[in-house]
Amino acid sequence: MASSEEKIQQQQHSFTSLLQELGKASSSEIAATLTRREIVPLEKELDSKTVAILQERIQGAAKRSSKISSDA
Repeated sequence: MASSEEKIQQQQHSFTSLLQELGKASSSEIAATLTRREIVPLEKELDSKTVAILQERIQGAAKRSSKISSDA
């Protein structure tokens, strides 16, 4: 039976392999996917402040990603 550490390493290897197989999406592919996503009602546990914080983080990450892409 595999130890917990071995299972973790196996999961990390599987995840890394999956990422390599999937490749990287361009900024335009990401934007297109986000515009097609399904909008669902907020979960009851999420208050408006938490949602706003998450949206700011997502927008910040998108801006950093587009800056990196344009700098490359």
